[in-house]
Amino acid sequence: MITNVSSNTVMATSTTRNSARNIQLPEIPDHIITNGQSSTSDDRFREKILEMARSEVAAGRKTRTQTHHGPNSSQFHSMMNDFTSSASPDRRGVINSTLSDLGSRLQKMMPRLNLGANLLQMLMGHSSLFGNRDIGSNFINFRDSNGNVIAMFSELPTGGWGFTNVSTPAENARTQEFMQMWDDDHRQASDEHHMSQFVIDSKRNGVEIDLGERIGRGQQFNMEKLARHGITLDAETGQTVVNPSITGGQSANLQTQQQLASRYAANLNGN
Repeated sequence: MITNVSSNTVMATSTTRNSARNIQLPEIPDHIITNGQSSTSDDRFREKILEMARSEVAAGRKTRTQTHHGPNSSQFHSMMNDFTSSASPDRRGVINSTLSDLGSRLQKMMPRLNLGANLLQMLMGHSSLFGNRDIGSNFINFRDSNGNVIAMFSELPTGGWGFTNVSTPAENARTQEFMQMWDDDHRQASDEHHMSQFVIDSKRNGVEIDLGERIGRGQQFNMEKLARHGITLDAETGQTVVNPSITGGQSANLQTQQQLASRYAANLNGN
């Protein structure tokens, strides 16, 4: 199914020049999703997603919708688009190549036409010369090598151009994978947050908590949050250490504690 990934108004004033054919191409908007736009590995994406999920949970945003419309929505969508882009076609290349070819053909048909004035307007204004279903009086479609529409420019009543990414099945699947990762990591971050707060509250009430034992049972904690409240794991004994004098800051042994926590969980699973 073809769905719009995003659509924004683009004023066609800035251009780039195709030096081979001396044709000015309209600027492609930054929000385009195109193959090669990100070199981040999936493992690093997972780290970044979990980091952001923890931040969102700490800020009290409990659902994906709250993140989607919250103050960090641009960061969320940028990360999702970068993740999706590994399954994207080369939209930027297809658009530039298509416009360059169309401009060259129009220039041959009408040598005196000034394509540098506004290529999109010139192409749409002379769409009848092409006999092409993808060029109308107010739109241009762009297709991949399989004939699938992957993007379009359209003239807006208010002026300027609307640009739309049109998603492919592979992109839709990749986006759903991102959403599943986000939901899983947000759930983990929420569990960590609530369990860590339980330990902190228990400490304040003088109740002893065996972190190592709880980690061994599969409970998850935000070790950085606990360290800021003076609750750590002893790297040698695995015993819970409570330092009442710590009211802020991060433990210098946080990495060691996290490794120890992972080791407890691995030992429980027989690894």
